[in-house]
Amino acid sequence: MKTFGKFIITALLIALSQNTMAQFEVGLHGGYSGHWILDTALNGNESIHPHNGYYAGIIGSCTFNNDILIETQINYASKGHSDISMNDGHYKRDLYYLDIPVFIGYRLNWRLSLMAGAQFGYLLRAKKSTEGNVIDGRDDCYPCNASLVGQCTFMFTDRFGLNATFDYALTRTFNRPYTNNDGKIEEDPGHNIGFQVGICYKLEID
Repeated sequence: MKTFGKFIITALLIALSQNTMAQFEVGLHGGYSGHWILDTALNGNESIHPHNGYYAGIIGSCTFNNDILIETQINYASKGHSDISMNDGHYKRDLYYLDIPVFIGYRLNWRLSLMAGAQFGYLLRAKKSTEGNVIDGRDDCYPCNASLVGQCTFMFTDRFGLNATFDYALTRTFNRPYTNNDGKIEEDPGHNIGFQVGICYKLEID
């Protein structure tokens, strides 16, 4: 969380240091979300598969000197993981987050831009499924999460484009301890990791 706050302050300082007027843009985006919960000790994970989900949200960006970008988003994203465990059969966990990333980036040309930043996520709801039985899984999870994020955007036209995002959580997903092979109780180290690929559309602002 401290990393996220420092990143926002840095982004604002860069914006305030620019002497030219910024170009502001607003847009919408959405698409496919593929995620895992890396290093989790829950349910064995003998055969891990990506969690196939989706994301959608709004984009607000400022361009300074025609090439420096500062962008923030508000996204609804589904994450989680699924596996086939020898002990538990088919197992799936669905996590639904409100994600707010903040990026600093560089526009290589009018088509291509590269960005990196930090993301704050708040868990809105969670469910876990085992062989068709679905129960609420929010009590097993931390409500907040902080991640490093990177994004590449390619515009086909002035308004329509494609973006790809990678995120790596720095905080743990689960707040439920487990007993390891030595009989000791430990915190589950599992954390979200994944990518998103989708389309973006810039809205016209008068």
